[in-house]
Amino acid sequence: ITALETIHFSRLISDFYSIYPQLTLNIYTGKSISLLESLEKREIDVAFVAQPANYSFPNISFKPMGIDEYVILMSHSHPLAAKGAIDFPELKNERFIVHGPNQALQGYFLQACKEANFVPNVIGCVESTPIMISLIRTGLGICISPAEEMDYFSMQGVAAVRLSKPIYKR
Repeated sequence: ITALETIHFSRLISDFYSIYPQLTLNIYTGKSISLLESLEKREIDVAFVAQPANYSFPNISFKPMGIDEYVILMSHSHPLAAKGAIDFPELKNERFIVHGPNQALQGYFLQACKEANFVPNVIGCVESTPIMISLIRTGLGICISPAEEMDYFSMQGVAAVRLSKPIYKR
């Protein structure tokens, strides 16, 4: 999850530790799919992740902790940047910069493209959100991103446009 504080992560951990002070907490960060694979192998005890849209983990129970809406990030100079909301099919001729394959977001993105009846023109895959935002700022492409990220990264020169039919991260 990009911004764990949207689910009050620090408060959850603090409350948990006050109940179980004898435990040692080791907090690791990683991409959703990688963390879920580690959970399946019992390498970790719990994972706070976005539930993947295109992967199945039948031996793992998911409990929703929060919800976030995905938005489309694009340069302020992009022709669609001034719209209040856009229909996903309007993006069929766009160049996409996508998050890495181990992130749950990629499944939501590919599912949305499939439902909109187009194959995306993916020009690059970037693991780092600040680098992705820098590339979008230049007009190189657009991306789908959690709205929660807008509070944690410099969005100067980048517009976040909502989808008329929202896609939600669980």
